[in-house]
Amino acid sequence: MPFHFHGVPPHLVPILLSSALAFAAGAYVMSRGKLPAILKSYRERAGGRFSVWHCAPEHVHERRASRQGATTATAKPVNTAFEDYRRQTIVRMEQEAAAFRAYLEGLRQAKDKAEFDRYMAGRRQSPSGIDEPPGAPAS
Repeated sequence: MPFHFHGVPPHLVPILLSSALAFAAGAYVMSRGKLPAILKSYRERAGGRFSVWHCAPEHVHERRASRQGATTATAKPVNTAFEDYRRQTIVRMEQEAAAFRAYLEGLRQAKDKAEFDRYMAGRRQSPSGIDEPPGAPAS
C-alpha cells in the first residue's frame, strides 16, 4: 500500500516540506532585519553579475531616502509655509486644550463647592446637628 501523508501524494511531500522550511527561514531572516546585509554580501560575492537587481530608477531611490528621513540633494524641497502654518496650528491647539482643561477643572470645583454648600445648609437646618437620611421620619 503506498504511503499517503494526509491525502497528499508521496511525490509532493518533499516539495511541500522544503517549501515550508524555506518560508520559515525567510520569515526568520526578515524578522531579524538582516536581509539587506545578506543581499549585500551576495552581491559582493557575485562580483556585479547581478547588478541589475539594485539598479532601480532614480525616483525609487528618492522615495526610499525620504521615507528613511535622509536629506540628499535629490530629496524634494519641504514646503516651509505649510510647515510654519502646521507648527502655529499645533501650538494654538495645545493652548486651547490647556484652556479647556482649566475650564473643566473649574467646573468640577464649582460642582463640588455647590454640593458641599448644599450639604452644609442641610446640616445647619437639622435640629440635632446629625444628618438624617432623606425620607426618614422626623422624630
